[in-house]
Amino acid sequence: MMRFSSWKCVLMVFHWPKAGASPRNRHIRTVRPRCCSKLITGKTSSGSSMKLIPIFLPEEACPYHCAFCNVRAANGVDAPVHSPRDVRSKIKTALKTLATHYPGTSVEIAFFGGTFTAGDPALMARYLQECTPFIGESGVSGIRVSTRPDCVDEKIILLLKEHGVTTVELGVESFDDRVLRSLKRRHSAETAIHAVGRLQSSGFTTGIHLMTGCPEETEVSFQKTVLTTLELKPDTVRLHPLLVLADTELARIGYEAPGCEETLNRLAMATYCMESVGIPVIRIGLQPTDSLTRPGQVLSGCFHAALRHRVLSRIYQRFFRKINLQPKSSVTVPESHFSYAIGFKRENVIQFPGLTFVRDNRVKPWDVLVNGSCYHMLTEGLYEIKELLKR
Repeated sequence: MMRFSSWKCVLMVFHWPKAGASPRNRHIRTVRPRCCSKLITGKTSSGSSMKLIPIFLPEEACPYHCAFCNVRAANGVDAPVHSPRDVRSKIKTALKTLATHYPGTSVEIAFFGGTFTAGDPALMARYLQECTPFIGESGVSGIRVSTRPDCVDEKIILLLKEHGVTTVELGVESFDDRVLRSLKRRHSAETAIHAVGRLQSSGFTTGIHLMTGCPEETEVSFQKTVLTTLELKPDTVRLHPLLVLADTELARIGYEAPGCEETLNRLAMATYCMESVGIPVIRIGLQPTDSLTRPGQVLSGCFHAALRHRVLSRIYQRFFRKINLQPKSSVTVPESHFSYAIGFKRENVIQFPGLTFVRDNRVKPWDVLVNGSCYHMLTEGLYEIKELLKR
C-alpha cells in the first residue's frame, strides 16, 4: 500500500439519495475529488485502442484436428474467405465503417481461423499481398496472423516479415505436455517456448493464447503454465476457458469442462499475474457469436458474454478482502474500472455493504483510493504464484 501524507485531498460524499432515487444506487456516485493531479493522472483505460479487420479463413490449412476444435462455431463464420480475391473488398468495406465510427484509430488486418502459416506458402503470400497496399494508409499499421507453435520456422518468419506482418499470435493453450496430448495438439511445450523466442527475436509483436479447464489440467499445472508465460514475456495474452462444443472430439468422449466457479478463480489468478508484470490480457473468453449461442452448441464449460467483467470483478473482490475493507468506506476508481469495482450484478456492493463507490478519471487503471489512501492493486500481491506452487 502507498500512502501520500502530503496529499491534500478533500472528498465530500453524501450517503443519502436524492428524492426519488433508487435505494440500490444510493452508494454509487460520480464525484470529482479535489486532488493533486500529478498523483492520479493517466488514461481512462488500460486497454489498447487498436481495431482489427478480421479476415476468417477456412480451417483446411490446419495440419491436425484438435480435440476441442469447432472453428465455425467458435468464430461464428458461415462464409469464410476462400480466395485472396475476396480479401481486398472486405478490407475496403471495413475501412469505410471504421472511418465513420472510429476516425483516427490505428488498425490491423487480422487473419483468423485455421492455421495461417501451415498451408501453401505461395497461397499465404497471395493473401498477404492483397493487404500490403493498405499498410500505411487509412490508419492500417500492419497485419496480424494466428498460428500454431510448430508452424513458424525460419522460412515462414522471413515470408511474414517480407509481407508486412507485424503481429503473430500463437495458440499455445498450455505449457503442460500432458494437457497438450489430451487436446491432440501434437506439439510439445518446448516447441511452444522456442517458437515464442524465435518470433520475439525476429521483431514480431508476439501474443500467446492460453486455455484453462482442459483434460489433465490441475490447479498446479495451470499455475505452471502461467508462470512459464510470465517468464517468456509475450506482448499480449488471450485467456479462454475450455468449452466443449458440439461435433468435437471432447464432445464425443463426453468430457465435462469445469464450471464457472473454478474457472473464474483460475482466470482471475492468470489475469492478475499477467497484468502485474505488464502483459496485457487483451481478451478473456470467446466472442458470443450467433452460432456459438445457438442451443446445443456449447455442451459444457464457463461460457458467458460478460466473462471479462466477471473475472475482473473477482479480482476487486479479492482486493477488498485483503485490505479488510470496512463498512462506510469510500472507494474511488477510474470510469473504465467502475463496473468491475461494484461487481458483476453488483456482487461487490452486496458482499461489502455500506461502501460508497466513486468514479474519477484522474485515477489510473488498477489504482484504488480508499478513504484517501492510494493502493495500486497490481503491487498488492493478491496472487503470489510462486508461493502457490510451493504448496
